[in-house]
Amino acid sequence: MSFSNLFDSGFKERNEGHFASIVRLAMDDGIITPDEQAFLDRLAQSLNIVKEEYKEILKNSESISELPDTL
Repeated sequence: MSFSNLFDSGFKERNEGHFASIVRLAMDDGIITPDEQAFLDRLAQSLNIVKEEYKEILKNSESISELPDTL
């Protein structure tokens, strides 16, 4: 495995962790408003989080660490 692959993997995990944290904040009151949903959609696209990962994070945001294990 090349060094760049290691960096890419950690970077993606970190982005997913940050996204999950923001999802937890949006869901703090028990609902995601249309404005929050629009923001999450834009953020997911900016962080290169694909639709399947997005759905999984929405379902399981509590189980995703903000920091990857590789730090």
